[in-house]
Amino acid sequence: MFVIFLLAATVMFLLRVLGTQAQRDPIDQHELQQRRDEGKARFEKMFPDLPGEVKAEIIDLIGQRQKIAAIKLMREATGLGLREAKDAVELLE
Repeated sequence: MFVIFLLAATVMFLLRVLGTQAQRDPIDQHELQQRRDEGKARFEKMFPDLPGEVKAEIIDLIGQRQKIAAIKLMREATGLGLREAKDAVELLE
């Protein structure tokens, strides 16, 4: 009996937490998209000569959650150091 009560309480807690998160998502998603757009704009200003296919591949790698590969590609394409390439890639996240 106690196990059923504990399970029900856990489910109710999770529903409340998930419901609260869903109510905040539109604002958070909007802010997140604004930050991404600002980061992309700064990236474009910093690297105007970077070929479009390289930019597209870096963005694709980030979308696949392969940040290290994106940093590596950025370093190869630009000759940047590790820290600079990491900061540049993070502008696109």
